[in-house]
Amino acid sequence: MKLVVLVALLVCVEAARASACEPPPPTQLRDVLPADGTTGVPTNAQVRLDYYGFETTGLQDVEVRPVGGAALTTIIALLGNAGYPLRHLVVVRLQAPLAPQTQYEVRAGSTVVSTFRTGDGADTMPPTFAGIASVTTSVTDCADSACCGPNRIAYVHMGWGGVSDDFGTATVRYNVYAGSALVVPMTSDRAVGYQVCSGELTGTGPSGNFQGGSGGYRVRAVDLAGNEDTNNVTQDVMVSCAPQSDGGNGDGASSQAGGCACSTAGGSPCVLAVPLLLALWCLRSTKTRVRRGRAGSGQRSIARKRPRCYPT
Repeated sequence: MKLVVLVALLVCVEAARASACEPPPPTQLRDVLPADGTTGVPTNAQVRLDYYGFETTGLQDVEVRPVGGAALTTIIALLGNAGYPLRHLVVVRLQAPLAPQTQYEVRAGSTVVSTFRTGDGADTMPPTFAGIASVTTSVTDCADSACCGPNRIAYVHMGWGGVSDDFGTATVRYNVYAGSALVVPMTSDRAVGYQVCSGELTGTGPSGNFQGGSGGYRVRAVDLAGNEDTNNVTQDVMVSCAPQSDGGNGDGASSQAGGCACSTAGGSPCVLAVPLLLALWCLRSTKTRVRRGRAGSGQRSIARKRPRCYPT
């Protein structure tokens, strides 16, 4: 039996090297503020590095220094989205104002990830922002043959409009609140909450970017200096785990998440006699523990364990 499984694996590897049963890529830096080459940065600016991935080791090894000078004294915080282990926001707060009209560099570990030039002074005005504009819900069923299931997930989708700021809008980000709790800090992405209705979280888990369900939501704009607008616009939403009336396709059922267990990304598929053995091996290795939230919260979150299968 072991020999048969080994042959099956070898055939699949040779048939398609890029398999969905490979580990996900390492944690990657997605965004840096101030961005490389930015000028006119306020002298009270924060530095932010936005990472995506499971690993957090070394992410807070960040220095800000004048080009050719010594590292400045900073306080560094590591933030994340509620119940979502893939986003890690490193926020660097300078203990003293930056010097006007000076070139600075940001180092992550030993790598310079951004250089920027300050302007003439500080930014003390928050952005002008109308707040959250819309909230919609949806329900998705994921079959046991897919990387994400079997489960049913309810989603909360939020939308908002434009913003203005005296230092420009390129560095404006958004804080998302559920009640008084900050659930998504300083994001440039749209916020999509998820609630586990049934089943378990496996593989990559849901497609939302924070854990949240029914309640009142607010969104506020925050600039590079940390000034946040004060709008109190709240959108209340009631999340239902019942299937959508037609799931958007007229069949009277909720939408279906795509399957990807042991699928291949390009190349030839596995030989017909092989997929069953490989699928059993793959699916057994994809199960990810579901971990209870803090005591009394009643919420579940994705365990910080790398999935063996993920969408290609």
